[in-house]
Amino acid sequence: MHACKTFAVTTYTLFAGMNGISWRPPKYEQTRKLPFIPLESELDALIASAGKKMAAILQLLKEVPIRIGEACRLKWIDLDSERNALTINEPEKGPTKNVQSQRQTCNNA
Repeated sequence: MHACKTFAVTTYTLFAGMNGISWRPPKYEQTRKLPFIPLESELDALIASAGKKMAAILQLLKEVPIRIGEACRLKWIDLDSERNALTINEPEKGPTKNVQSQRQTCNNA
């Protein structure tokens, strides 16, 4: 909300300056909110209630630090079950990266 006020004040200040209007803009202190971070139990409940495909993607996103777009572009060839690693060949930002899961998610059973 404060960002909108700050933007409006800045915009009007520039407008007033270009048109020779004098005014003293109000000051707003912008407070930053922490983003909502769900508990692991809440994530597990979401994954458990999802369908098979969505649950697989959500579990992958929980376990491996990749973006949703990168997860959706994964191919079977990107999976290295011997090293328990994924190769992100089409990352959204930066060069190709290799990511290893902390848990044993690739079982050769």
